[in-house]
Order: sequence, then structure tokens, then C-alpha cells
Amino acid sequence: MILGNIFHKTGCITESIDLNMLIENLVIPTAMEWQLLVSTELNDKVKQIPVIIDETLNRVAESHIKYADLHFLVEGKEIHEFWNGFNLHEPKEEFILDDNIFYPEIKVQKGILIQLQPGDFVVYWPGEIHIAGIGETKAKKIVYKIKV
Repeated sequence: MILGNIFHKTGCITESIDLNMLIENLVIPTAMEWQLLVSTELNDKVKQIPVIIDETLNRVAESHIKYADLHFLVEGKEIHEFWNGFNLHEPKEEFILDDNIFYPEIKVQKGILIQLQPGDFVVYWPGEIHIAGIGETKAKKIVYKIKV
């Protein structure tokens, strides 16, 4: 996991994700794009997805197989829960969908809480279990799906 803020972007380059490139080329969706939740293929490895968080959504812990998730908070506040360690639980076949692995049984366990403010971002690598948008949250963010 990487945690940072767009205004403190030094040292954000990794082998598989150029965070500086994503931040410098960030385009905040228009009001219509937020409304339609239009996703954009930035290149053959990166997809940009606008997300509106509503506290009425039921959240489940998840991890990914081939893609890293970069969550960039644009507006509001958002709390994530993260479990330090890879694949702490053996995924059940019925909970694997595309690149997502869901862990409904993990909700009763306590992970590390992370509160994001506008400008903050967090990167979850494949295999890292997390829940985004927990608690009473209303926010707008952009999620980048990055093939690693």
C-alpha cells in the first residue's frame, strides 16, 4: 500500500506505476461525467473510473488479482480499512469475479483505518485486502485500475 497527497508528490515513482504521470495528467470529471460515471481508458494498462460514494452502499472487503487500485479523493472525506498482509484468507471460488476477490467474512475483523481528505490518494497492490468508503461517507473520487 502507498498513501500520499497530490500536493506532496515527490518520490511517487515505482517500477509498475508512474504516480507522478497519473497525478500530472489528472482530469477531474465534468458534472455530466460524474452523473454518468463515465470510465476512460488512459492507455492499455490504465483505466480511470469516477466514483460517487454514498453511505447507503453495503461494503465488502476485496482484493484484486492483476490490477492495482489507486483511489484519489476529489471531494468529501472517505475512510478505508486495510489489512496488512497479502491474501490473509483463502478466497472462495464463488467470490471471485473478473479481477475482484470478495471477502464477506472479513467484515468482523479489524484492520488499519485510513481517512482520506481531498487530494489524498492510496494505492492497493494486487492481493492487498481493503474496503473503501466505510462508515457514513459522501464523497467523489477517481479510481485508477492499473495493470501490473
